[in-house]
Amino acid sequence: YDLLPEQAERMATSTLRPGASLRRAIQVFGSVIAISLFLKKLLLRKGDVAPCKHCQRTLVMNGKEAPYDATKELPKAVRQFYRRPLPDVGGAVVAFASKRGRELFQEALAKGYLRCFFPLIQQFRTQDEPAYCGVSTLAMVLNALSVDPGRLWKGPWRWYSEEMLDCCRPLDYIQTNGLTFDEWNCLAVCNGVKTRGIRASESSVEEFRKHIKEACVEGGEAPTKTSEEIKNRGETGLPPPSTQTTATLAKNDDGGINEAAPIMVVSYSRKGLMQSGDGHFSPIGGYCPSTDMCLVLDVARFKYPPQWVKVDKLFRAMLLHDKVTNKSRGFWLVRKSESKSQLLFRLKSMQHSVGQLRSKLGRLVERFENECAKKDAKTNHQRLDMRQQQEEAAKQLVESCLLHLDSKSGPLLTNIIS
Repeated sequence: YDLLPEQAERMATSTLRPGASLRRAIQVFGSVIAISLFLKKLLLRKGDVAPCKHCQRTLVMNGKEAPYDATKELPKAVRQFYRRPLPDVGGAVVAFASKRGRELFQEALAKGYLRCFFPLIQQFRTQDEPAYCGVSTLAMVLNALSVDPGRLWKGPWRWYSEEMLDCCRPLDYIQTNGLTFDEWNCLAVCNGVKTRGIRASESSVEEFRKHIKEACVEGGEAPTKTSEEIKNRGETGLPPPSTQTTATLAKNDDGGINEAAPIMVVSYSRKGLMQSGDGHFSPIGGYCPSTDMCLVLDVARFKYPPQWVKVDKLFRAMLLHDKVTNKSRGFWLVRKSESKSQLLFRLKSMQHSVGQLRSKLGRLVERFENECAKKDAKTNHQRLDMRQQQEEAAKQLVESCLLHLDSKSGPLLTNIIS
């Protein structure tokens, strides 16, 4: 510090008492420590977690440090969850990784009811957003069916991920509202698959079970056998041996799924299974005939694990109405389409809504049709003027379409035109 002349003279002429320097140093050091602690508390915001000190974690709240207590309930504004246990539904729902779940898997595998499990498990993913169960399920199914998106994912690779499924509904809308039955079907068809969607209200448990077997049984659905045939062969519902030869199986066994074989996707209400939340999408990965349970590969793995569910229980969960459409949910049989994806043009979803584009293009089309419907003019000058108006209307229509395209569609459109 800069001292005044009289202070400097007084200190120069005075003799320091023994220990004064040490006391002064301690005072300065203590002041520095106090200021550091004050600044630390000032900079730490409410809810921040202090750095680990030899694994003695502390939770900083309201600017005060307290021992970390994982069992202590946090304020509702910052309440958090780490997964949820599956509710007890009287044995109608069984966790996939539990002992009983593993037994069901072994039985389903031995009896050939896991045809779609392995292609799906190769692509199993956890949804990136709480309302992304629909798009996450679709990305999983598209990759399991080996559908080529025809556009880049990252680097030189073409692959389906959630952020690429940005047609039919903008992703920011899906992130908040999710998808309905019809919207999911639209999104699937636009990305190169054939779907057969059946609402639960238009079906039955028997038909649902039949389609589960169609999707899960090796070599197709097992034909119905009489009790006498089962007794003679010592069967308990085993599917018939595949008609394919060993050479054919080896040739086609590349870890993928037969293009003719469908993958089943279900849309149901979690309330029907006594789970938290409501509408949900997930694929079906297998079927256990002795217990009549199907394997739901739940894409919300941060919440619930994959689970075996009784077929009739799952069907009743699909019957519950969607509050948006006031219709029941249902299921799909999804197959790879021979035709290419219909996703040639994509909307700039962050700038324009589908309704705004439809309204604007409708007005331009109406103007173009009106110009074309005009009767032939009598003079050459009038005919030339009418021709120019028609060309201007057509130009505005095309320009409006191009302005609403996603930037990634430009190179594809240029290649097609050239």
